[in-house]
Amino acid sequence: MDHMIKYRIGILWALLIFTSCEDIINEDNLNNNQIILVAPANDTNLSPGVVQFDWQALEGASSYRIQIARPDFINPEQIVWDEIVQDSTGTNSAVNLEEGSYEWRVRGQNSVYVTPYSSAFLEIN
Repeated sequence: MDHMIKYRIGILWALLIFTSCEDIINEDNLNNNQIILVAPANDTNLSPGVVQFDWQALEGASSYRIQIARPDFINPEQIVWDEIVQDSTGTNSAVNLEEGSYEWRVRGQNSVYVTPYSSAFLEIN
């Protein structure tokens, strides 16, 4: 292989590596942050139907992952909801739930980091 081609390939690799590192440096580290859940509060009892889930926005998060398990995440019988909500569209999600016990959780995320999940339990009856 010609030395000039090797040189150009080396430059391209260096540019790719530099760009990737710069992207990481520009993202807020979310690892030690916590999402604050707004509603439904922990141990809430609601009627069957559409339930609105709300949480507070977190600086540096570009999206949120909301998950709902029945009855909980330790012993899930069913994951009934798993959605990525873009920060630009809000900090809520609505889900139709039948009677039963549920745990819902949310984490903030960006292209590099995620927060731990914040979770709460609710009963639909």
